[in-house]
Amino acid sequence: MGRLGNSGARGARIVEQLTDVGSNRIAEMDAAGIEMQVVSLNAPGVEQADPDVQISLAQEANDFIAEAVKKYPKQLAGSLPCPSPLPRRRRMSSIAASDARASKMRS
Repeated sequence: MGRLGNSGARGARIVEQLTDVGSNRIAEMDAAGIEMQVVSLNAPGVEQADPDVQISLAQEANDFIAEAVKKYPKQLAGSLPCPSPLPRRRRMSSIAASDARASKMRS
């Protein structure tokens, strides 16, 4: 996580909280009265990677987010990245398919 991970104990704690989509996050959400969170790939997004890496990076991020949503469907929803090198029409159908998968996991 770049500079944040190198900023001492406070930075390490923030990195830990941002990357945890498991039981610790759910416990902290419950303690704070948060019923639902949308989990997404944070900056930099996949569009910052070289075009030949964007698709595999997006797939890896999508799989990670989908697994978290599948495990905690009542507490987590996913906003899935879509790589920009895909033609617009294919990108939009990928987004629709991803949204459908994420929605199906929540129901």
